[in-house]
Amino acid sequence: MNVYQIKWISFIFILNLILIISKTLAQAIKKRSSSLDIELNIQSRRPSDINLIKRSSDRGVEGGVSEIDLLGSWAIEAAQKLQSRYGDQIRSISKSDLSNELKKRQISDLGLVNAFSDAIYTGSISIGTPPQQFNVIMDTGSSDLWVADSACTGDNGCPSSVIKFRTQDSSTYSNLTKPFKVTYGSGRVAGNLGTDIVSVGLFTVTGQTIGTCDIVENILRSGLDTSGILGLGWAGIATSGSTPAWQSLFMQDVLEEPVMGFALKRLINFRPTTTAPGGTMTVGGTNKKLYVGEINYIPLSKNQTYWLVPLSALTVGGTQVEIGQPDVAIDTGTSLIGAPADALRTIFSVIPGSELMETGTFKGYWTVPCKTKVKIAVQFGQMSYSIDPSDFNLGKISGGSKCLTSFFTITKSKTGGSIPEWIFGAAFLKNVYAAFRASPPSVGFAQLSADIDPFPSIPAPMAVATSNFTSKDHSTKSKSKHSGSESTLKPSWIGFILGSITMIMMMGSCSILI
Repeated sequence: MNVYQIKWISFIFILNLILIISKTLAQAIKKRSSSLDIELNIQSRRPSDINLIKRSSDRGVEGGVSEIDLLGSWAIEAAQKLQSRYGDQIRSISKSDLSNELKKRQISDLGLVNAFSDAIYTGSISIGTPPQQFNVIMDTGSSDLWVADSACTGDNGCPSSVIKFRTQDSSTYSNLTKPFKVTYGSGRVAGNLGTDIVSVGLFTVTGQTIGTCDIVENILRSGLDTSGILGLGWAGIATSGSTPAWQSLFMQDVLEEPVMGFALKRLINFRPTTTAPGGTMTVGGTNKKLYVGEINYIPLSKNQTYWLVPLSALTVGGTQVEIGQPDVAIDTGTSLIGAPADALRTIFSVIPGSELMETGTFKGYWTVPCKTKVKIAVQFGQMSYSIDPSDFNLGKISGGSKCLTSFFTITKSKTGGSIPEWIFGAAFLKNVYAAFRASPPSVGFAQLSADIDPFPSIPAPMAVATSNFTSKDHSTKSKSKHSGSESTLKPSWIGFILGSITMIMMMGSCSILI
């Protein structure tokens, strides 16, 4: 074999090697591109991410209605609900009051829906035989179960979109022929009491007392798919005088643990008909995937009425404010943080430029300059919990200078008695995992898990899938996922391949010149 044959064979070998490496590189780049496309599609279709819009400092206009007006509508409803939802009726309950069958101890998770920008958290229950499905507000601040009756018309406060209970279609429904009425500030519900089978998650209660309402004034909103309220407070405050469904399950000893757990998801978007995944409610225990560490349980302050626990301290900017140690009602059915006028005046005295709104739409609310940056934390027992700035500052109310806060003044009850003067609603609860324990009676809090997306996939009606992520949360998730996929073809690996090709070509050139 002469020198020219050797050079020719070397040239062919090097050329084939270059082609093989080039093909491998092209496949790797194509695979990387496909991987990115798949990741973008997955992220854009995740129901827990879509339609959850972080409110920016510049609020827009939708349908000719400014978001300031929408915030006003939201604020009025939230304030009326907070101001008037607590009643005086107290009664005791014993096991002799119950007539439900015993079942195997279980635990069950329910997906919640967040409606009207954290104002309402609903879950699905079924009533009757065959079962009829309803979305109801999960409310630890009341103790009655009521739903809109099929006789409720638009004139009586039931929008056409509301799913109504057809008592005539349930073979297990029994009319108690007793009136039922609850007043909620500017609204009220009225109807009759009856009993039927009620299912919550995996659990079923027979003979559960239900208010079937043909009058529902200023309570249900069109487009939010909400039919009523499931009270999760104690029997002592039930207007109907009945035992709440959750307490029946506890008394039957069918729960794996005598606990209800809540992880509420945040949605900041003042669109009146917006709904989105709202978190998880667990009956019969807690969902350990949704929190880290141990639950800090605080014994109830008083008898079994509201879920009342003592507030150990409150700090503003790291400085403790002298407000004593008041009893606080922990309430999943309330949006705001409510407190007496004197206490709020003390709290906001350390925030420059803060102001109490004494007239108009936002009467009773405290405002702060929109540029205010302050950390507020509350302490229960020995543990402190911060309130996210987005849960404290609700948005602009005028001219871009004043912003509404989630702190609202509760007018002292004229009747006194057991009515709470402090209420912590979703503005606080979105920052913790909350556990309501029947035995020993207590409320517990834990740090929410930050490493997983804990919320079940619940379709959001106004969702728009897109690969253009603008919120901080979306961009963070996108970045972390992409960086994890870069092990397929890192820049250093590309440089190594290109460098190798150059070296081979140089070697080939040298061989040809030999």
